[in-house]
Amino acid sequence: MIKAVFFDIDGTLVHAKTKIMPPSTRDSLPLLREKGLKLFVATGRPPKSTFFLKQYFDFDAIVSFTGAYAADADGRVYHDRPFSSEVLNRFYAYAETEGLALMVETAERQMFSKMNDRIEKVARALLTASVPVGDIRVVPEPVYQIIAYLTEDEEAEIRRRFPELTTNRLNEYATDITQKGVTKRTGVLKTCERFGFSPDEAMAFGDGENDVPMLETVGLGVAIGNACENAVRAAKDTTADIESDGIRRALMKYGLL
Repeated sequence: MIKAVFFDIDGTLVHAKTKIMPPSTRDSLPLLREKGLKLFVATGRPPKSTFFLKQYFDFDAIVSFTGAYAADADGRVYHDRPFSSEVLNRFYAYAETEGLALMVETAERQMFSKMNDRIEKVARALLTASVPVGDIRVVPEPVYQIIAYLTEDEEAEIRRRFPELTTNRLNEYATDITQKGVTKRTGVLKTCERFGFSPDEAMAFGDGENDVPMLETVGLGVAIGNACENAVRAAKDTTADIESDGIRRALMKYGLL
């Protein structure tokens, strides 16, 4: 019996480009709540960049930073896994030596280490707010996620040199980096524990590489029609894409609507 549903944001809950939630999804969420289901978001975004969802629906909790941080609807943090300062300092030194551009993410801010062509091609088109460039080594808050702008070969070298880190490829220019073992699976499991249900009693929708651990963890992982190949392989089922009411169709298929 499904007791909870997890949703990725970009490309799943909202259109990747317009950031608008389809009416079919928006209308489905309160119906699920009426049936007693818990509803959660699991995203690579920082907490503050999920606030726009409140115009559509108040979720029971949001898992942020690809599983490194989670807070309930009242803002109470029940899970956080930031980087250790030792690992951060070594990684920052390596990135500077190799000329890699980074964006560090805390619960309070985002900051670029420098600007380059890769960031101009990718980040500026995706970010909804201006992100400053500065000395990332003096950011005072815990750092939960780093976005590194690099090639797949450069990412492979990071995995070789830093086994205490986990990488999740975003696109051809960038990858998410979290503490070792931290993925959306981590946040999902902590949320299951916090709200009193098992992973087998959860459903999840996703489309990207960082959704793979979540789709594998829950009892019913569903890949949206526009999902990447690895997400499709990890899921137990697929549905139509976001523009074709994929979430609503899957919810109806499994008797949740």
